[in-house]
Amino acid sequence: MKTYILKLHITFLAELPDVARLQSIADGNYLPDEFSVIGQTIYLSCPNGYGNTKLSNSFFEHKLKVKATTRNLKTCSELLKMAELLQLRMNA
Repeated sequence: MKTYILKLHITFLAELPDVARLQSIADGNYLPDEFSVIGQTIYLSCPNGYGNTKLSNSFFEHKLKVKATTRNLKTCSELLKMAELLQLRMNA
């Protein structure tokens, strides 16, 4: 597995964040870390590792006032594979 894949994470939000709260964090300087929000999902790039980022689960929960959970991309990919297999079995 490529090393950069291990530095990618996905934060799932319990609900859509308030636009004003999103704007309040959008212009911050979090380099080298970066994030992008699409709906209830935040895509994170943490080149120095998730354990060293300011963009933690707690950060997003505090700033956006929504419950959140974060997983690395590898875990998300494995969960997707499991869900797809389960769906195939249910449809068989």
